[in-house]
Amino acid sequence: MDLEAPPSELEIPSASQFLAAFYPAIATAIICLVAFPLLRPHSPDVYDAKRERVRLGGSTHQRGDLANIPPELPKFTVDWLRLLASFSDDDILRFVGADGLMFIRYLRVCFQASCLMLVYGLCVLVPINASGTNKATQFERFSASNVADGSQTLWAHFAGAYLFSFLLMYLLYREYQRYVELRQQYMKSPTVQSYSIVIRDIPKDVDQDTVERYLTSLLGDESIAIHLVEDPRPYDKLIEEKDRALFGLESARAKMARNPTARPMHKVGFMGLWGEKVDSLGHYEKEVAEVNGRIKELRSKEQGFAHAAIVTFETIRVATAFQNIPMQQQVRFMKVLPAPARTDLLWGNLGEPAVARWVRSLLVAGVVFFVIFCYIIPITFVASLANLNALARTKGLGWLQPVADYNPDFTAFLQGFVPPLITSIFFSMVPTLMAFLARQESLPAESDVQSTAIWYVFLFVLFDYFLVYTIAGSVAAKMDLLKHYAESPAEIVNLFATSLPAQSTFFMNLIMLAALSMQPIELLRVGPLFVTKLKRRFLASSIYDHLRAMTDDVYFHELYAFPMLVFLVMCAYASLAPFLMVFVLAYYGISYVVSLNQLLYIYNVPFHTGAKQFPTVFRCSMVAIVISQLLMIGVLGLKRMAIPSTLMIPLVAFTVWWGYEMSHQFRFVGNTLTLENLLATDSADMPTDTREALKQAYQLHQDAGEGMELSHKALQPLTEPFAITRDGLLDSLVEGSDDVELGEEAKEEGMPRPLGRERKGEEGTGAEKGLLEKLTARGSQILNMAKRESNGGK
Repeated sequence: MDLEAPPSELEIPSASQFLAAFYPAIATAIICLVAFPLLRPHSPDVYDAKRERVRLGGSTHQRGDLANIPPELPKFTVDWLRLLASFSDDDILRFVGADGLMFIRYLRVCFQASCLMLVYGLCVLVPINASGTNKATQFERFSASNVADGSQTLWAHFAGAYLFSFLLMYLLYREYQRYVELRQQYMKSPTVQSYSIVIRDIPKDVDQDTVERYLTSLLGDESIAIHLVEDPRPYDKLIEEKDRALFGLESARAKMARNPTARPMHKVGFMGLWGEKVDSLGHYEKEVAEVNGRIKELRSKEQGFAHAAIVTFETIRVATAFQNIPMQQQVRFMKVLPAPARTDLLWGNLGEPAVARWVRSLLVAGVVFFVIFCYIIPITFVASLANLNALARTKGLGWLQPVADYNPDFTAFLQGFVPPLITSIFFSMVPTLMAFLARQESLPAESDVQSTAIWYVFLFVLFDYFLVYTIAGSVAAKMDLLKHYAESPAEIVNLFATSLPAQSTFFMNLIMLAALSMQPIELLRVGPLFVTKLKRRFLASSIYDHLRAMTDDVYFHELYAFPMLVFLVMCAYASLAPFLMVFVLAYYGISYVVSLNQLLYIYNVPFHTGAKQFPTVFRCSMVAIVISQLLMIGVLGLKRMAIPSTLMIPLVAFTVWWGYEMSHQFRFVGNTLTLENLLATDSADMPTDTREALKQAYQLHQDAGEGMELSHKALQPLTEPFAITRDGLLDSLVEGSDDVELGEEAKEEGMPRPLGRERKGEEGTGAEKGLLEKLTARGSQILNMAKRESNGGK
């Protein structure tokens, strides 16, 4: 068997595969970039959704309706790019918050790193690889596969590994410092969560009255509110029913306003397709009244104690102290956590016992491992498609030969474009799946779910899309030689030494497809363009329907997913296949522009956490760097370079130590206010209305079952366009939200006070004003409806 057959006889050359993927990708990019400036002015509800939501819903800003929305997008692409380039970090922080800023900075750091890596690669490594003596062809010629075993030129690759590792560590260190600054700004801002703590794992044999007396005596006058957490599920179910009824009533009133001569009717069956036909106004008014009665009945009964509590204090200083002081010597009980924002809080998980959480974590870890293992089969299949000719010559797979011989262009397309496309489709489902699994761990906040999901997605990427594909692709490329390798196992070493760097062709096609197809399609928003138009044309009646149709929530575990895959590939192949950095650079550059545009003008961030996800992203990045170093040790060893391979070991040890030290040093200061920042808080006396707002902020039953008030969860799509972001924190204008700005400072600076429902006493009822009044002026009927109800009218 001829083992020295040129690669062109064994498989379609990588250049043909690349061109087969490049042509449809560049065509997609051109179509999207031409269509985007043409469609954008005619569809502001899709491409400038935040501004359109402000226009439809009104604004409560004292500085003008659009004071805190980014400037309007110019018509021409060049001006649009110039506008995006003009935004500073402070602008991004003000418009999208610290979470969005850290994601944008992550893309920027990756772009900077790939640019510097590309310079070294093109100037040093590519000439060395191209002059190698292994007779590789096409793109493989520019990888380390073309360098002969034992060649002294491999010292340049060794130097590149050291250079790139220290470069990435420096950039990540700089980002961690910026993260700490943002966290400190976020935590010292006067928000409800800054004044509050969560207490979990209260002993099961203690009743509510005993817990309340114990906390009152322990905390003294420093606490202004102690909320014992009850089972929220019955209450949440009723609130959802009431919100649906109110939305339906608002839609019916909007239809009535358009056609006063005909009362709106609908069927009460599934999705309104069948069932009894009823008068919509009367039906929804009756349904709201019934739900209100059930809410009152529920509030009068004592619900099951969840053995958790939320305590709000007089000052941020006291709250910070209690966050870091154990309440008891028995560490299994009375665990204290910083309070998440209200809409970030997962109320149903607070009462889960510690043992149950531990068991859930083990079970979820097992399921994650099982999912990763199951994905090996389709990933291996996709990897084999990239080497169709080799598969066709394998015994038992000869039926593939007609497909491989059908047409060279078709085969190149099948090998170059289809595998990355299938990989992208598979990958799009992973973040949602991992977030679902993370949610089963009974974590206290949705932000914790996102951080855990980021870690699970990275593990999936590492094992399935990197290690499994790289190994499977290397083996599949030589399927017809497996018998020989079985007879001579020692030559498997040579197989991986030459094949591992050559697998960069697949990742090059994948990243190029993402840069030139996925990102332009995301910018054009083809799916939302049709869905939003159809919803507003056929399903939206009231202003709330239109606002919800234009709201596109985004979660950061989804945004970080693919950039982390590209980061892993960048680390692994920067020294082995430097030509790949061209496409990594293109991806991060395009992704930066598209993501910045979407966050500024379109995406709605459901809650803000002060960049809480970054430590997880840092940990994933450090693992990627270590994996790249281990891969370099293996390749240098396989190429019989014992000295540089051995000298890589201290770099691995230093990287692991440095990553641990950074996480250890920054973890505490990222979660706790420093003394100098703590002393700058609570500088003024707390106004009475602010104190009342704090007392009611974490009250579970905020709806008293009276009136026609929507819940904050239902109103949330309205809050983001009206928000002011300062110091990385969203100041919501609906009272009772998680990020309510407190005190007179905001008012003195010309910023609006929290508006919405005024609550009086425990029941939380009061006059509606602010946001709902603005909506009424724009066509909303809910305020008038509530006033007529309060006066006994229909």
